[in-house]
Amino acid sequence: MSSTAIFYRGMYKDQLERMANVQERKKSIRLFMQPYSRSPIAELRDDPPNSANPVTLYISTNEDFATVAWRAEIIDWRDKQKLSAEKQQQIDKEVRHYDSGLYGIEEGMVNLLQLRNLVNLAPGFSVVELTKINGGRPVSKNAFRSGWVYVKERERESGEID
Repeated sequence: MSSTAIFYRGMYKDQLERMANVQERKKSIRLFMQPYSRSPIAELRDDPPNSANPVTLYISTNEDFATVAWRAEIIDWRDKQKLSAEKQQQIDKEVRHYDSGLYGIEEGMVNLLQLRNLVNLAPGFSVVELTKINGGRPVSKNAFRSGWVYVKERERESGEID
């Protein structure tokens, strides 16, 4: 999955900012993202990323669906439904540093992504600069709901902040 990345549209900006602040203060903290869905992100489930082989994640916020404003690396995917009670408690404790905790397990929500290197790309770039894996077309800037799509990893520009 090395040339495949994931674009997630519509994450809460304040949550991303809290995650970035915690990451800056506590380098050892694990960051988790919980896309709201009952369906697994199939490519991550079938070919799980790890710290040696991460998957790039591009993120737009709920305040500006048409601009990729954040980037991170996905280094783990888990099915929340299959976590032991002990593992759920451990992760929930970490997540509470920047979010309200693990959610959706009882409602059948599946995806739990572990992230690293969360970066604000201010001012960001248009989502149309991302190319969908399926069909080879640009991502639409006109969608106004959360969700993910597989995209080609984008070359980083020389002036892009890391």
